[in-house]
Amino acid sequence: MSTKFPNVWGATTVFLLPHIEQGNLYTTMAAGNSLQYDPTSNGPCQNSAVPIYTCPSDPGMSGGIISGNGLGGSSYAANAQVFAPLADETIAGGGSMNAVTTRDFCDRGSSLANLQDGASNIILFTHAYAVCGTQGSAWGYSAGVDTAPAATLTYQPWSRASYAEQTSMTADSQAPFQNQPSPATCLATDPATPHGDAMLVVLGDGSVRTIAPNISSGTWNKACLPNDGNVLGDDWN
Repeated sequence: MSTKFPNVWGATTVFLLPHIEQGNLYTTMAAGNSLQYDPTSNGPCQNSAVPIYTCPSDPGMSGGIISGNGLGGSSYAANAQVFAPLADETIAGGGSMNAVTTRDFCDRGSSLANLQDGASNIILFTHAYAVCGTQGSAWGYSAGVDTAPAATLTYQPWSRASYAEQTSMTADSQAPFQNQPSPATCLATDPATPHGDAMLVVLGDGSVRTIAPNISSGTWNKACLPNDGNVLGDDWN
């Protein structure tokens, strides 16, 4: 939940709805006391498909709905290291500054202009799978009204979310993203592309970049951190 939107509970994908021609869906979710963010209530909002969040190549969805649970899926996830205030902004740091029980824990409260590394060098959104094992990515998922987001893997549409038991940095020996993983074995917190050798990311300047799987983990880490101050490697160009 965000104090900026006191009647709205949800992830970044919820707050973007008015800006992607889904204002009516957003209004329905935020109207009066009809707060329909708890997936256990099986409300009509979370069970709606949002076309712009749907990739036709995502193996876990049909018509924008996640196979097996009826939730509206998202093939894209927000980079939590950009949207959440970090305890340590350096390449060796990471970790959320606030506990998940803190209101606005995932709202950095900063404009893109104030992100020091430059908007064109910062990854805001990554490709993701709507189904990863028993978890995945659902645009309207939450832990429920007045309930802090779960600290374990769920259907929260976050990428690189250290609060969900993922380390902040990608290790040197680790691939920066999952390249066409099986939905049964992919990891919900890690970016996953269905396109094969092509991870699509949205940068802070609104542009879309295609990233090859041979990008170094060092360059990937620097692009995911908004204020680490490091120059991206040659493999970014």
